[in-house]
Amino acid sequence: ATAQSEGGAAMNAATAAADAAAEAAADARALALAETTKASLERQIVELRDRLIELARDRRFQICRANAADAAAQTARRRASRVVDDANRCAAEVRRCVARDAERAALLERVAE
Repeated sequence: ATAQSEGGAAMNAATAAADAAAEAAADARALALAETTKASLERQIVELRDRLIELARDRRFQICRANAADAAAQTARRRASRVVDDANRCAAEVRRCVARDAERAALLERVAE
């Protein structure tokens, strides 16, 4: 009976050892999967961070371009305003010259009479 119980104990010990080994192997696979997943997530985080930086740069570039276009438009408006002001001054000067010439012509007609 003792040999039988020792054999049963050995069998139980072998089964327990096999179960422990299987559990250790499963734990090792789970750990490997977790490490692989962690590495993958770290790569994705780096890629996403780089993409966000790229998008931020692109946004700043777009804002910069819009500001430059706005500044150019303001400059063009100021120049156009100056051209209109110059044209109005020239027109006023021409009107003064025409009026002065008309007065001279009228004065010359009176003198000639």
